[in-house]
Amino acid sequence: MSLAVAVIGATIPGFLNLDWNLKGLVVRAGGALALFVLTFISTPKVIQVEKGTIEEDEISPLVQPALISMQKLISFIVPAVNAEEIAASPVYVRSALKGVSEAQRSDYDIILSNNSDEQILLTSFRVKWIYIRGPFSSVNYGAAIKPIAQYSLPLFIDPDNAKILCRRKQAMYPPILMPPRNESGPSITNVRIEMLYSFEGSRIDWHPSTPWDVYYKVEIIDEKDRVIEVLSQSWNEGSLEAPFESIILNIAPDNISEKEMLEICDGKKS
Repeated sequence: MSLAVAVIGATIPGFLNLDWNLKGLVVRAGGALALFVLTFISTPKVIQVEKGTIEEDEISPLVQPALISMQKLISFIVPAVNAEEIAASPVYVRSALKGVSEAQRSDYDIILSNNSDEQILLTSFRVKWIYIRGPFSSVNYGAAIKPIAQYSLPLFIDPDNAKILCRRKQAMYPPILMPPRNESGPSITNVRIEMLYSFEGSRIDWHPSTPWDVYYKVEIIDEKDRVIEVLSQSWNEGSLEAPFESIILNIAPDNISEKEMLEICDGKKS
């Protein structure tokens, strides 16, 4: 390296003086010789980075992925008690895969597509769910599982408040920006959603009866508060055979409104 640097500086006139005294060797150099001495004495060291030492957050592939029927993904519009007026987003679900997961967790890969001429920012999730207790006693104990996926949506189960509709809104971080369609077609993105449930805040941390189930519906909200209906599922049975709203109407008590159920779930009423 020293010789190479000296060759580069050969066109520059230089000098080299060496003096020896009690303090040691004194080197005075100029031009190409100065470059040679400088690089010879203080050659920089290259730090070698070992492979595999850089930590990267990677989303593992789904285990035994299965395609969810698109017909079962379609949400039928059924009037609900105190239903809110919502606007549909131009973004739609192109396909959905469900993977095999451990207890209290379900993983989904959702393919979203934007076929409009506008750029759309996806900002949050909205989840609705209702817990159903069975008629038989059970010893099915459960433990809370920590979120591990890119987007984890927890459902908080309280066996003492079965058949009560719950709802929560969760910010989507990082948000997803979907460009408008171009001459090649619509923009497409893939979202991993992990559904999990826990007994956080409840009196017991296990299912007191069987067969139990949790019905849930996942929506994505864009920056204009428009709704993308992503999926409606039963925890134990998979895709719903009927619309989520109609199931809620059949399960929920007749003498309580949707607003009152949400207040109970939020702890505003006893």
